[in-house]
Amino acid sequence: PLTASGVVAYPVEGEIRGVVEVAPVCKDKSSCGSVQMFATEFAPAVVGYVTIAPDMLGFGATADMPVSYFDHKTAVTLSVDMRRAAAEYLHGIGIELPASSDLFGYSLGAANAFALACHYSAYPWLGVKVSSLFIGGGAYSPVTAVRSYAASGRMDYVILPGIIESIRHYRHLDIDISRIFKGNVLRDFKDIVSARLNGTDLCDKYGSNLREYMCDDFFRAEGNAVLNAVIDV
Repeated sequence: PLTASGVVAYPVEGEIRGVVEVAPVCKDKSSCGSVQMFATEFAPAVVGYVTIAPDMLGFGATADMPVSYFDHKTAVTLSVDMRRAAAEYLHGIGIELPASSDLFGYSLGAANAFALACHYSAYPWLGVKVSSLFIGGGAYSPVTAVRSYAASGRMDYVILPGIIESIRHYRHLDIDISRIFKGNVLRDFKDIVSARLNGTDLCDKYGSNLREYMCDDFFRAEGNAVLNAVIDV
């Protein structure tokens, strides 16, 4: 068990029009919702929706842990628990949370939102009806994403180091990162995966040309053996 965090934004006056659940979104550690107490994802609260936005594992109250990528089970647990906490809090101030939710996710949060929709559908006893699902962008399949990036040789977010560190930490795997990365990214690996900077800022620093920091076999048809084994776990 761990104590996670997030934000519940709600209109202080007027009728509650509904609930928007925002799936955990990856940012940098200093700009997640519970640190900034403001994010564009909270916009539905301005027009009458209770907006529930849990921090992704590795942000907010769990900032001392590595960021968790492609762990949809954990993201779903965070979202379900956050909705329960929001309902309890709002009940205490005289607001009853509607039983239905609109789910929203973008970038890595898109796959998390889709997983959450599947979870609510599979477990109707949770009492949450999904009214609509709005998702876009992001990678739903790690294997497909890696193959696509290898084919293009370009990635506008330096996020692969964070994904590998997430898998290494949370799945307790012994991964030789020197067989996946090279150059400045290998040298600065620990600093990169600390998530002090977001993927776009890291791209400004290390560039978008994958051939500058991925080992050469990443671009071969058979792929990088170490990375293939990790992604397929």
